[in-house]
Amino acid sequence: MTPHDDAVTIRLLPLEEDKSQRLVQNLLGQVSLAEDVMDRILESAEGNPLFVEEMLRMMVDGGLLVKAGGRWVPTGDISSLSIPSTIHALLAARLDHLAPEEREALQCGSVVGQVFWWDFVATASPHDNQVVNAQALVRKELIRPEGKLVSGEVTFRFSHILIRDAAYLGIAKAARAELHERFAFWLESKWGKRSEAYEEIVGYHLEQAYRYRRELRPLNDATVMLGMRAAERLYSSGRRALNRSDTPAAIDLLGRATELLSPDHPLYLRSLFDLGSALSDRGKLARAAALLEDIVQGAIAARNRALELKASLERESLLLHTDPEGRGQRIIAISNDALPLLEEQEDDSGLALVWFRIGWAKTMWCRYGEATEAMDQALVHAERAGDVRQQGRILLRLAASLDAGPIPAPDVLRRFADLLERAKGDRVCESAVLGEVAQMKALCGRFEEARQLCLQVGGTYHELGMQMSEAQNRADAARIEMLSGDISAAERQLRASWVA
Repeated sequence: MTPHDDAVTIRLLPLEEDKSQRLVQNLLGQVSLAEDVMDRILESAEGNPLFVEEMLRMMVDGGLLVKAGGRWVPTGDISSLSIPSTIHALLAARLDHLAPEEREALQCGSVVGQVFWWDFVATASPHDNQVVNAQALVRKELIRPEGKLVSGEVTFRFSHILIRDAAYLGIAKAARAELHERFAFWLESKWGKRSEAYEEIVGYHLEQAYRYRRELRPLNDATVMLGMRAAERLYSSGRRALNRSDTPAAIDLLGRATELLSPDHPLYLRSLFDLGSALSDRGKLARAAALLEDIVQGAIAARNRALELKASLERESLLLHTDPEGRGQRIIAISNDALPLLEEQEDDSGLALVWFRIGWAKTMWCRYGEATEAMDQALVHAERAGDVRQQGRILLRLAASLDAGPIPAPDVLRRFADLLERAKGDRVCESAVLGEVAQMKALCGRFEEARQLCLQVGGTYHELGMQMSEAQNRADAARIEMLSGDISAAERQLRASWVA
């Protein structure tokens, strides 16, 4: 994450003694507390408000403090009370004092997260009468009703994330694995066809179940199958993230899927290929190039000529950024080898990729008419394949070809209106086309409009973590300033582009 210039760091100091006393009084409902108990609490808490709150609750829940004669008094010698040294230990001690069925219900919920479905707890817990357990946990302020999510299911929230963490850490690893797998199954069976919306969550819980089982015993067929199920769901979620241009999420999900897949799994090389694309979008060129080389070698070993050519094409396209000599010619040569094979296989997504790279190479040589024709071909195949991600980047390169081509700027602006309509819903594509609109407006002398559009586009790229696009946007802003005659502003933008 890039720090913002206007960010402020705030150091949270411990509460002063009088404020800690006031907190205790507020928590107890303005009922006075015996002085020796107050001193013991303040001494142990050292100004940590959560520590104060949880210690009071532990003492009340455990019967160490009772209300008598309008004040809270200890039931024994408070000086001998063992106080845990950290908030984590304090919370663990408090949970240890719960009834077994209450603690197990809390632990079942902790596997889901800070917000959880009580219906799952009732299904997963071996104890009956879960309504009573829910009421007890709410009364002890460990959880609180959150409301209803999806089909009217009742949900609860842990009162503090540290309570959830303490409950989770209290579960044995074997039981954690079982609960993670049971929750994944519960989610899928509960929502049926709508489970795609929860696929990333299902993948996470299957992944956790697999990792705990692998820690505890040697791999067996059931554990391997569990890992494959997790990988398939993470891969599917990663592909959707890639299609919606959520690059950081795509890298995370596809990377985790790849770790779980065995090299001979049909998804393994595809997952690596998509991960390479995401890394490239993120600007991680060296890592992406190394990954693509691995894919080339893996495809050769698997005798997958189509994948070998596609990965080689992407690798050459990446290296064009850092070592451009002869890359354009190699891109065209690989493309010429790939086209007949992909046409024979009716691989529209692959054909869209190849025509896109041909158009890009033509752009590098300033042959914008040929580039536009190639991009038109690419768009036909991408739409036929339903490949949303490729449609987006083809549209933006088509916009770039129009920007640099011979068509007058006012006419290009009218073409861009059509491209923007087709790009609706794809933030990256819309931003890229808007960037080209900014250039055209600058050519028409509408510099302030152009600057504002450039700022808007740069903000979107920054938000989506697209560092290369953000750097290019700075260079585009420099071009606008040069057209306006402000050379100093153009220099500032170019320096910022270089740093980015």
